Amino acid sequence: MTGRPLGAGSSGSAGQTTSAPAQAGQTGSTGPAGGSPSASADASADGASNAASAASAGADASADGASNAASPNLVIATGADNPFADVPPSSWAYKAIVRLHAMGYLKGYPDGLFHGQRNLTRYEMAVMVDRVVAELEYQLNDPNGAVKVNAQAIADARALLDQYGAQIKDLQTKQAALDTRLTAVESTLNRMQIHAFAYVRAPGTYTETVSAFAPNGTPLKPGTLVKDDAQSYVVGTNSRGTGLEDFRLIFSGDLDKRTSYAVRVEARNFFGQANVFGVDTTAQNPSVTFYNKGGLFSVNYAYLRYQFGASPLYALVGKYTLRSDPLGLAYDNDYYNGGLLGFKTPKAYGWFGFGQTGGPDLGSTQPFGYVNGLASSAAVPNTQFITLAHLGVTPTNRLLVTGSYVQLQGYKNSFWVPSLQTYKGLLANLAVGTLGASYQLTPGLNIAVQGLTRLGKDPGTGSNWTDNNAFWGQLLVGHAAGAANTNYAELGYIGTGAHSVINAETFLNGAPFYTFYYTGQANDRKMGYIGLHHWLSNNMRVGVNYMYWGLNTPIPLVPGPGIPNGSYMLNNDNRALFLNTFTQF
Repeated sequence: MTGRPLGAGSSGSAGQTTSAPAQAGQTGSTGPAGGSPSASADASADGASNAASAASAGADASADGASNAASPNLVIATGADNPFADVPPSSWAYKAIVRLHAMGYLKGYPDGLFHGQRNLTRYEMAVMVDRVVAELEYQLNDPNGAVKVNAQAIADARALLDQYGAQIKDLQTKQAALDTRLTAVESTLNRMQIHAFAYVRAPGTYTETVSAFAPNGTPLKPGTLVKDDAQSYVVGTNSRGTGLEDFRLIFSGDLDKRTSYAVRVEARNFFGQANVFGVDTTAQNPSVTFYNKGGLFSVNYAYLRYQFGASPLYALVGKYTLRSDPLGLAYDNDYYNGGLLGFKTPKAYGWFGFGQTGGPDLGSTQPFGYVNGLASSAAVPNTQFITLAHLGVTPTNRLLVTGSYVQLQGYKNSFWVPSLQTYKGLLANLAVGTLGASYQLTPGLNIAVQGLTRLGKDPGTGSNWTDNNAFWGQLLVGHAAGAANTNYAELGYIGTGAHSVINAETFLNGAPFYTFYYTGQANDRKMGYIGLHHWLSNNMRVGVNYMYWGLNTPIPLVPGPGIPNGSYMLNNDNRALFLNTFTQF
């Protein structure tokens, strides 16, 4: 049985409010029909409006339409034309409501009770009738419920609907009008949202100890500047620190129901013996420096996102950034000009993207220009291209399992050639794959792991990569999400092979979580860290981090003055302690 088999006298359909019987009463009014201009109504947080109230009575209906209205001690206007006239307990309608409540067709007030023996307004009666009719419809459409519906219930519902149908229709009409206005307001608000992010890392303390040797085992002199394939070091023990302050503005919104946008601009400053790459200067006795990176405000990303209707598919185009969950071992340290196709469902998400990195933005006059020279001489393209893929699955609400892939094309770097016992500049396509997982053991305890392997061949040997694996594990205790007066701690270990992560992409090469120390070389490293943090409010956090990292195996050095061919760095021990603050809203 479908529809409402309750007679032709109905002038308002309860089915227009909601299909769920427990919510059928979520109608409301912006004011009484013909009532006082001073009467008003407000929309509740879930979008259901409060029923109208007379100013003289000072009474409001609740969001579900069944709250107490006028008190019997108050003087209330009466008369056939006044929709707020009392419905006394002696009324037949009142008695019908009591019978229907006793039969289980009226859920009552928010506290679960029906407050009998008090006067009701006509609008309150209308809401109750609407809820009764919705519940009866639900029962009649259910074979198990239909057999329990008796003639008395149907007769009472038909009589009440005939009597109060006009009020039900009025409530629904005004509810629809209010919903339309609220939708328009929400659309305007959703078109532009502004969020801010501010982070300050105090210089703290940082100590680095470097020992390097010539091929015959002779130690290189303290103060000697040495270099591997990624960054420079100073032999000896050096103590200094690098501070960072970062301010971001994020503009985002919906252009329509399917298209959204996001733009993030950033002002980043380094201070305390830092060079332009954020790595500590290699001078033995550096002077304190301060510099801005990227101008007053640089654009981190700016993209459009299009959702393909009700499907889980979406497309994104512009300048964007991505993270290889759960920890970013493969990529989370770069921005890409290009596009991607992705999907998101309650149990899985993923994407496949292609973009340009390591060169001018697409707005450049020569975004795809190449430096003159032969590939054999390691001529570098101004633009490098990257392919990214990611898949995440949540088998349970506690477990996340992920896989990632990234290939950086046309990557120019100095690669170690064992047969020549030296570095040689070469172009190569570097690719890595990762598998990861995150498990929420308890509400305040999370463990995450991610493993990585570099794919393909070593251009320096022509054979498959060796020592090409990496691992990251992290334990999180407490409340990492912002909640005032809560704390959390993080404890992690990272181990990387000599030919594992891609320095330009991995989250290790940069400022992970904006709390750890910047390292330009993330390969052949063992790293351990601990952090303690306190949320001052839902949006502000303070904390302290300690980090240690060093070499797994000796690293070959680039030959130079005082550095014979075949020299190597045996130790690179680093210890860092930082204070940090973080704010976002």
